[in-house]
Amino acid sequence: MNTAELKEYLGIVVDMEESIFFQNRLCQSIDQEIEKLKVPKQFEAPAEPTTPPPQPQPKEPELSRLPYSMSGIIGGTIGLFFIVFLSIMFCEYYIIEGIEFPTGREMNDLWYVLAIIIPIIWASIRIQGNRTVSRENEKKRVESKSEYEDAIKKYQRRLVQYQEELKLYQSGLKENQLRCLQDEKERKLKIIFLESQKEEIKKKLTISAERLQIIYQKNIIFQKHRNLTMVSSLYEYICAGRCIELEGHEGAYNILETEIRLDHIILQLDKVIAQLEQIKQNQFMLYSAVQKCNQWLGLI
Repeated sequence: MNTAELKEYLGIVVDMEESIFFQNRLCQSIDQEIEKLKVPKQFEAPAEPTTPPPQPQPKEPELSRLPYSMSGIIGGTIGLFFIVFLSIMFCEYYIIEGIEFPTGREMNDLWYVLAIIIPIIWASIRIQGNRTVSRENEKKRVESKSEYEDAIKKYQRRLVQYQEELKLYQSGLKENQLRCLQDEKERKLKIIFLESQKEEIKKKLTISAERLQIIYQKNIIFQKHRNLTMVSSLYEYICAGRCIELEGHEGAYNILETEIRLDHIILQLDKVIAQLEQIKQNQFMLYSAVQKCNQWLGLI
């Protein structure tokens, strides 16, 4: 086999290896997509409304004590009458020498007047005090009632707001449930479609692998070198003019083995994919094949 025929043969092998490589990558990509589709889509849950505080209860205001009660009025009046009575008795019978006192009748008249006036004044003061305290307590009751009514109005407004928020929350939950059902339906349909596509690809992959084995059975390429990474390098050496045959001291096999020993090339496909830019210089054919595959898969 001359150099032109060898180049043509290696080109066919590389193309078929690229096709198998792409089909395997496509199957892997489909598997990854199916695994992603098995995870339900997460929808943002609606904000749960905050429960309003309990309804306020009316409070009895702290009332001022009545300092002037009826018992005080009655007690003060009795006390005054008692004092007046004793004064009258002493004035009639008690005489201090050298001091003039009014006569008993005059004193009686005076004390009678005082006995009438003082209780009236006493009672008036106490009644007025009771009225003042009553007005203050009534004012406190009105203020307490007003505060309670304001609190009830505020509570009712918050209750209406809560009911509206609750309706939105329940509506959001229902909408999320419908979205989840729709998402599940769509995911199942996509999975069925992808699995059917994967089966078709696997059938083509089997056919491609069988055809490649037929070509390899011509025994032009040594069994050790029958994979994409090595065939790409052999083809690159021939196309670049570094050699014109596979065997021999200056053949493609010898160059390849030397590159492997010097760690100038990467043979594992997973490392090739991970370190693609690093192989561009020494494994350009392989770099081009992987880049082409990535373009087909939409990765670049």
